[in-house]
Amino acid sequence: MKKLIELLLVLASLLVALVPALFWVSVNVASYELKLLGIFFIALFALVVVMAYYSARVIAPIKKLTDIMDSISTGRAQDGVDPSLTGLNDEIGDLARAFSRMTVSLKLAMKLSAPELKKEIKAKEHEATEKRIELFRRLESINNTLDQSSIVSFTDVAGNITYANDKFCEISKYSRDELIGQNHRIGKSGFHSPQFYQNLWNEITHGRAWRGDLRNRAKDGSIYWVRSTIMPMFDESHDEKGRLVRKISGYVAVRVPITDIMAAVERDIAAGKETPDIERLRDGR
Repeated sequence: MKKLIELLLVLASLLVALVPALFWVSVNVASYELKLLGIFFIALFALVVVMAYYSARVIAPIKKLTDIMDSISTGRAQDGVDPSLTGLNDEIGDLARAFSRMTVSLKLAMKLSAPELKKEIKAKEHEATEKRIELFRRLESINNTLDQSSIVSFTDVAGNITYANDKFCEISKYSRDELIGQNHRIGKSGFHSPQFYQNLWNEITHGRAWRGDLRNRAKDGSIYWVRSTIMPMFDESHDEKGRLVRKISGYVAVRVPITDIMAAVERDIAAGKETPDIERLRDGR
């Protein structure tokens, strides 16, 4: 209200000051168009003066208060509210003094709560560390279980072996050094058809898991069967629009030995028989 009264007083004073100019234009300018032009420029001058006053006395202090609000919300308020604002005897001064009291209260609250916040953060960090340790233990247990019971390998996107566990070395009769860098073709027995491997590769390169039985040949020439699950691994990132992008980075294969289960099938293969089971296993249908 004080600012409004002050602005009205300025307008009244400006009008009083401009009355002589308006009178002079009306008396001394003969052309009607020039009179209108003179009145326009006088009114424009009055508008500029009012806007300059409004900007200096209203907009500028509000801008300062807005900056203070921003600094308080981001924790950057160090020196409090500008004394030139708190000293104003109007609504903006009242608002500035309220902000000043709020800043002092916030600083006091932050000072009092800092030790508790540090304790809470430390407790959360400890809890997160314990969870990571527990997760690591579980993963280690799973890994140990897989190493004892299954053949596990990782390959790059081209199918070249980058990791082979002990079970893989034991059954294939190859050392780890002999396997790393080799393609899984190193274990092909020649039993499966090209269509079989084409279907397998088509599934995993399109991001899907493949499951099936494989007849492989070990380094010493012996045959072994495995029930396999091969799955793609993904790297995740975001494109320029923030959308999630998943890209295949390699493949993981978990195989369970089933040579004993396939003994009857192996006898039929050795005898040169062509049974429906053999055709299904050869082509992966």
